Amino acid sequence: LSVRESPEAWWRSAEATIFAAMDQERPPELAAWYEMIVALFSTRFTERWREPGPAMAAYERLNDEVRSAVPADRLVEWRPGDGWAPICDALGVAVPSEPFPHVNSTDEFRAMTGLDAPSA
Repeated sequence: LSVRESPEAWWRSAEATIFAAMDQERPPELAAWYEMIVALFSTRFTERWREPGPAMAAYERLNDEVRSAVPADRLVEWRPGDGWAPICDALGVAVPSEPFPHVNSTDEFRAMTGLDAPSA
């Protein structure tokens, strides 16, 4: 279960990345994809996914659902920055010698999706 240090930290990340990307103009061929994502957020997460309070409550609820559904001895709660150790320990394998790939940061996501591109 990938978690953040707090619901507020999760919200700051989601708002600056995923939710911000939803506001971008998109080509017509992505209209069905966009509608599917909005439906997913609205039905599985919360209809008020763009509002901090309801979205953070949904984040906590979904994490609690996973914690309830998965036996504690089979659940790994992992935070960005934890690296290999928690995952490898749970799997009973050695930690790789190469560094953990820290990718998809807020800055990388925003650059990849054009959120920080200069306006035309």
